Amino acid sequence: MRRSISALLLGLVSSGPVCAQPLSIDAVTTDVLFFSPSLSPDGNTILAIGRSAERDDLVRIDWRTRDVAVLLSAHSAVGEHINWVEWKSGSRLIASVGATIRKSVAGATGQRLDRGSVFEFEVSRVIALDADGSNRVVAFEREQRRLAAGASTRLVDLLPGDADHVLVGAYGQEGYSLWQVDVGNGRAREIQDSNWDTVRWVTDVTGAPLMKVERLPRSAGWRYLRRDGDGWSIAFEQRGGEELKLPDFELFGPGPDAGSLWFAARDEGRERTGLRLYDAATGKFGPVLFEHPRADTSYIVTEPGTNRLLAACANLERIECEFFDATVGRHLQAVAGFFDNSAEIHLYGMSEDRNVWLLYVEGPTIPPAFYIYDRAETRVELLSAQTGVLESQLGNTDTFMYRTRDGMDQWGYLTAAAIAPTTRAPLIVLPHGGPESRDFFGYNELVQFLASRGYLVFQPQFRGSGGFGRSFQEAGRREWGQRMQDDVTDGVRALIAADRVDPQRICIVGASYGGYVALAGAAFTPDLYQCAVSIAGVSDLELTLRAEAADVGSRSAVFDYWTRSIGDPSADKEMLERFSPRRHAEEVRVPILLIHGEDDEIVPIAQSEAMRIALRDADKDVRFVRLAESGHSYSSWEAAQRRTLYTELDTFLSKHLPASP
Repeated sequence: MRRSISALLLGLVSSGPVCAQPLSIDAVTTDVLFFSPSLSPDGNTILAIGRSAERDDLVRIDWRTRDVAVLLSAHSAVGEHINWVEWKSGSRLIASVGATIRKSVAGATGQRLDRGSVFEFEVSRVIALDADGSNRVVAFEREQRRLAAGASTRLVDLLPGDADHVLVGAYGQEGYSLWQVDVGNGRAREIQDSNWDTVRWVTDVTGAPLMKVERLPRSAGWRYLRRDGDGWSIAFEQRGGEELKLPDFELFGPGPDAGSLWFAARDEGRERTGLRLYDAATGKFGPVLFEHPRADTSYIVTEPGTNRLLAACANLERIECEFFDATVGRHLQAVAGFFDNSAEIHLYGMSEDRNVWLLYVEGPTIPPAFYIYDRAETRVELLSAQTGVLESQLGNTDTFMYRTRDGMDQWGYLTAAAIAPTTRAPLIVLPHGGPESRDFFGYNELVQFLASRGYLVFQPQFRGSGGFGRSFQEAGRREWGQRMQDDVTDGVRALIAADRVDPQRICIVGASYGGYVALAGAAFTPDLYQCAVSIAGVSDLELTLRAEAADVGSRSAVFDYWTRSIGDPSADKEMLERFSPRRHAEEVRVPILLIHGEDDEIVPIAQSEAMRIALRDADKDVRFVRLAESGHSYSSWEAAQRRTLYTELDTFLSKHLPASP
């Protein structure tokens, strides 16, 4: 048992052992109140944004004395917000402030149209201010005419070696350009023009523009261009748009030398991405510096200011890092030991003398929080808890290994019921979305919400999941309802065989692709589950593909990806019908809960509407909940919609899968 850590500032800490209580719906739907922390160069002060229902406050905190000063406020009632804050120097700050703008479309007579003609969009501005909140200036403050109408400004580079300037990306009159902004007066000078397809600028450690990213037509992907003398050359393309789940490269940021960038790259024929430096002058990658034997490279840790490599990490069951700085590695491992090796430790910031570190810590039984690590005194101090839940309310997460029906060794996360049942636990199967995504070891509010009610929660990492190499990911292609579904089913049957769960009390719950798995489980293995919940889930594969073709074009790279992932709507019509749960509603024997946001542009609500009609026509037990003004991902829904989600889920499970028999 680790020793207690005192709450130094805004955090919460338990005063002693308490009896475990189920997590309240308010606890898991309350928005984070403290975010964007930034450690000062001298390590004495933290900048952060505190959020309440009324406003955002930019605050400066002396973490030793507990003194808190409010430097800037943005008021929610008028649509204002603060996005992030960074130290430019020990005395000057850079922040992003934004506002929600409402516009209405006017008809031919100049009259406002119906309610649907009013739309909202976000406008953000980069500002500079002194560390006491004074001397505020806004980028382009007196030069708004140089920006495109309604354009935002985005920080590209803090330019640590230049005390007077930062680099900002903004849409000018000719496209998305790169600007040098004076932090003293807000005046901007265009240093690199571009076009309307450009969406991102990348600089090297000296601040020189090294690469730009352009959007391909019809959202078909991205084109990366490198600086080549006075012009630009195509470095590579990544086709498939946002739906591309198996990238051959990922840009991490500037390298330690002029002209270099850190990339995770996968050569043709290689299974996993490895860490490499990219030389923009030659357009070539250097040798592999880090590659995990079983997982793709997920992130790196670099030294602030120099971009020198401190650690490279991959995520298998847990985060596994190779440390290129032995001192940093030794201290991070010591901090991990402080938390009984039960949490993931993320280095968020470091003082210039490397003695004070800002850490983000979270684990299945360690509520997420920011901590200060004083290396000189080898002391860990809680800075701010990111949730009000207590450790006693959280269930332990372990890895459950099993063998699939075709002989593959497979695994998933298994989270214990926080309130242990007196008999074998009821099971919630929680497949992830994507499908070329994955689950992670750490605090998961939905998992812990369920575990706190006495359920065992199983998160299978089925074939097709991302991050474990090319072959494993591609093994899920065209296997919707088939091999990927079998991996989930085999895991459940293995838990039953191991006498870990009550075979008569199992429910399957999922969102997005996980919602499809839940519906497929109810339709194709009707004797295995006692209920199913689909949140923004797919119910008809052919309908999905035809909607995608209408949206992005049947000849686009995006549609090509989805036909490779699911199947061809013409050539594979029979297969698509066979593995579409909507077409097998009559085989469903258990109650179904459908929850869907009306503004979902990834999986349209028509998918749940079609499933509801099919179940109703087959005289099945179904409840359909429509959520207004809600998109695809429930984690980004407003608190009110998330409360509805958890209330509906809690009520449904209490009725059809009570934790106590």
